[in-house]
Amino acid sequence: MQKNILKDTSSFLSNALLIFIVFTLNSCEDKKHEAPTIPVENTTETFTTKDENIQASKQKVEDVTPQEETISNDFILKDKQHIYQINLLNQKLTFLDIQKPIVIINLFKSDCTACLSQINAFKKLEKKYNKELFILNLFDNTQDKEIINFTRAVQHSLNMTTDISPLSVIYKNGDYYNHFEGLAPIEMINHDIQQAIKK
Repeated sequence: MQKNILKDTSSFLSNALLIFIVFTLNSCEDKKHEAPTIPVENTTETFTTKDENIQASKQKVEDVTPQEETISNDFILKDKQHIYQINLLNQKLTFLDIQKPIVIINLFKSDCTACLSQINAFKKLEKKYNKELFILNLFDNTQDKEIINFTRAVQHSLNMTTDISPLSVIYKNGDYYNHFEGLAPIEMINHDIQQAIKK
């Protein structure tokens, strides 16, 4: 008889515990209360209506601010063999006498020995992509004011505030395509040339 009472008690307690768990879980789902917003760094900002109104008024002010001035320059650049007439309008480059779709402008300092060795690699690329590619290597520490002004104009068109050399800028059909600050692996430049040809 004690076994039956123990068995019934055990069964009763198991059922009671099961019912208690079910009611507890259901009651948690029914209670919907909002947790207070806790500011945490590096999360998405939440705006109140007041904040949204402030943001909207800031946007109106930004929309009215004048556009950045347009840079337009004509240059006559000379290397050892040729004279090039170039127009640089913001990031649009036009050669009056070069018809190849891809142009790379390299701005070097003549005392950079690694830059001088990279010129040979650029010559090989120009030979490889003869029909599509023209490369102009310029040395910016010359006394030629036209080269100095062109160098500054190119850097300004790329929003550079400091003199960076070497600098390689790729143009596709006169439009800015990409640039490399410092010595870039020739394989990266070759890859960009291939991608520009495909587009």
